[in-house]
Amino acid sequence: MNIKSNITLSEVKKRFNQLAPLPFCITGDYEEEEHEGAFLHEGDLYLSNLSLEFEDYDEDNTPSVIIITGSLIVEELIWNGQTDYGICLLVMKDLKAHDIVVGGQSICVWGNLEVVDILCGVYNHGDMHVKGDIKAQVIIANDFLMTCEGDFIGSKLGMGGFYHTQSDTYLEADNKDWDMVFNEKVFDDYGFSFENLVKCFKNKEDVRISETPIDYDFLTFLKPIITSGLIPQHHPYFLELSNQKLEIHHNRLILEDNNDFVFKYFLENEKIIVEKVETSGSKNIEKLPIYLSQKAYRLLKMVCREWTKHEKKVKIRLSAVPHFHAIWDRLLEEEQRESIVKRIKLALENPAWYCEVYQNDCEKRKDNVYTQKLYVSAFIDALVEKGIAVLMHEKQSLEDTKNALVHLEAFSTGFNEGKLIQAKWGRKLFAFSSDLMVLNDALPSHSTFVVRVFRLFPEQFVFFLVDRKPFLDKYLKQLFEVFELS
Repeated sequence: MNIKSNITLSEVKKRFNQLAPLPFCITGDYEEEEHEGAFLHEGDLYLSNLSLEFEDYDEDNTPSVIIITGSLIVEELIWNGQTDYGICLLVMKDLKAHDIVVGGQSICVWGNLEVVDILCGVYNHGDMHVKGDIKAQVIIANDFLMTCEGDFIGSKLGMGGFYHTQSDTYLEADNKDWDMVFNEKVFDDYGFSFENLVKCFKNKEDVRISETPIDYDFLTFLKPIITSGLIPQHHPYFLELSNQKLEIHHNRLILEDNNDFVFKYFLENEKIIVEKVETSGSKNIEKLPIYLSQKAYRLLKMVCREWTKHEKKVKIRLSAVPHFHAIWDRLLEEEQRESIVKRIKLALENPAWYCEVYQNDCEKRKDNVYTQKLYVSAFIDALVEKGIAVLMHEKQSLEDTKNALVHLEAFSTGFNEGKLIQAKWGRKLFAFSSDLMVLNDALPSHSTFVVRVFRLFPEQFVFFLVDRKPFLDKYLKQLFEVFELS
C-alpha cells in the first residue's frame, strides 16, 4: 500500500484533538508543524509490514503520523531502527502484529495491542500509550516509556518504564537476562544491540535462542567480573551484584562460587572454554549451555579490553610512585617513605590482597568511588598513618582543621608551632597555587615543611605536609594528574 500524506496536522487537530491519548506530533504547539502532512486511513487496515522510518517514504510526501480510524493488522513486522525520531502511529481500535521493534516515535493505541512474539521499544525519544491490554510473548521497554491502562500480558524485559495507569505504578521487569531470550545475533561486544535486533527482523533471521532456557544462576558466577571494576558502571548487570573473589591472568579468569565450585573461563582464539570444577573431591568438568557461554565470552572480551586499559594506567601510576620519596625526603625517614610507596604499589598491583592486608581501613569505606580508586585511599591512609596528614569533612570548621594539624607529631619537630596556634584562621589564610590549596603565613619560613590541601572525594578534604622545596607545587600537580586527584 502506498502510504503518503493526505491530510495536514492542523486538520487532524480539528478532528481528533479532544480524544486522548494522541501522539506528541499532534498535540504539540509548534506552529510550523501544523501544516505538515499526515496519513489518514478510514476503517480497518491490513498490511504485510509497516515501516515507521522516514527514510522509507517519498521525501516530499512523508507523513509525520499514520492514523488508522479502525484496527491495524500487520502480518509480520512494524519497525523503526532510528531511536531519535520516526513516524508516529495512532490506531483508534486494536493493533495486531507478529513483531514490533520501534525507537524514536510515539505510538498510541485506543484498543488492545496484541503481538504474537516480541514487542520492543528502545530509548527515551519514543513512547507507547495503550488504552487496553498490551500482550506479547516478550515485552521490552529499554529506557522507553510504555503506558498501559489495561494489563501487561507477557514476560517484561528491559530497563525501561512499564507504567500501569489504573494503579499509577511502574512495574518491574520479569526478566533482566537478555541471554535467556535472544541468540548471539542480537548482541554486540557490549550486550543487547537494538540495531542488530532490527537488522535481524528485517532480514527475517531468527532472534530467539534455539534451546530451552534452564534455571541456571549464571549471574552468580559473573559477580567477580562485573564488580572487578573492569566493566563500566553503566553495564546493565553492574549495580545488581556484590563482591566475590577474582583472579585475573591475561585472558583467564577463575571465579570462586560459594557452593564449593570453581568456574574457569578461558578466552582462546575467539572461543570460550568454560569449566565447572568441584573443589571438594574429584574434578568434574561441565559444559555450560551455549547461550550462557556466549554471554561469558562477550563479557570476557569486555573485561580483557578494559583490563588492558587498566594495566596501562597502572604502569603509568607505578612509574610515578618512586617520586613520592622526593616529596618527603626531609620530613620522613627512608623506612617510612618506603612504607608509603609499598602500600601504594600493593593497591595498584594487587587490589584483592591489599583489601586482605588492610581490611579495617577498607571496611571503613564502602563508597564506590573509593573502592574504584583504591590506590588513592592507600595513599591517604599511608599519610595519615605516618602522622603527616588529616582527613577532614567540609562541614568541619577551620578551627577543627587547625587543631587536627597542630596535633600531628611533625608539628612539634624543628620549630615553635605557637604562630600556627595563634593564627586567625579565615579565608585569607588560603590561596590556590597550581590547583593546590596553600596555607599562607601560618608556618614560619624556617620550617622544614608546608601544608597542602586537595579535595579527595565529595565533601572530604585532605590536609597533608610536604617538604618545603622550590617548584614543589608544579611537581605535585603533575603527580596528582597521574593519580587523577584534584
